[in-house]
Formats: sequence, structure tokens, C-alpha cells
Amino acid sequence: MAKLVWMCAWIAVVVWSLLCWAAFGLIDVASGLATGSSGMFSEILPGSEPRVRGLADLADDVGEVLLFITWIGVGAMILGGAWLFAQFTGGARVKLTAWPDTHDAPADTRRSHTDMVDAAMKRFGRSAADIRTLKRVPGQDQWRA
Repeated sequence: MAKLVWMCAWIAVVVWSLLCWAAFGLIDVASGLATGSSGMFSEILPGSEPRVRGLADLADDVGEVLLFITWIGVGAMILGGAWLFAQFTGGARVKLTAWPDTHDAPADTRRSHTDMVDAAMKRFGRSAADIRTLKRVPGQDQWRA
């Protein structure tokens, strides 16, 4: 159930991001139209074109910053809600009973540390007896047999 909630949350974040991306494009289009039509105002009030362009650029910048803050906030709320749901339903907890050397396992199924070292060393084609013969080379970060 928790995996389904996380999957739905990420899909919602992707859809929300696409909507914000579209809104970002609309802000740019509106800013471009406002900047392009600023020459109209110079006919009414001579010398007002730079001010109108400056206001259009300011509105564009403020709109983009507010949109970015909103995008981050809503995305964090979506993922935070999924995390809370996973915490309350217990889906986010890791169960360590599957580990081979747990303390809850019966005594006859527990593995000793030397057995685990032997298993790890077999992967490298060596045995646990090789570890006992390794010596550190003084002054270097090397080991030799």
C-alpha cells in the first residue's frame, strides 16, 4: 500500500510540475506582450515607455519567483503527505528479521562471525585462514600475505 501511495505522490508531483511549467510559459508570453505593447503608452504619455517596460519586467520576475516558491511548496506538501501516510500505516518501517544473523533467529540457524568471514572470503577465492597471515606493510596502506 505504501508503494502505491509513493507512486501516486510522484505522479502528482510530475503533473504539478508540468502545470507549473505551463504557467511559467504563460507568464513569459504575457510579459512579452506587455513589453511589446509598451510603445502604445508612449503615444499617450511621452517618455513613459521605459517605465512601462520596467514594470512589465518586474511583474515577470515577481511572478516567476512566486510560481517557483509555490511549485516547491506544493511539491513538498505532496511528498510530505505520502511520507506521513507511510509512517502512520507502517509501510516505511524496515523489518530486519530477514537478516541471517539476527538475535531473534533460533540458535541453530545463527551464523558465527567466522562463518560470515569465510563466506565473504570465498567470494574472492580465499579462505579465512588467509586473513590471519596478512600483515600490514609499515608506512604504507598495503597488506601482504
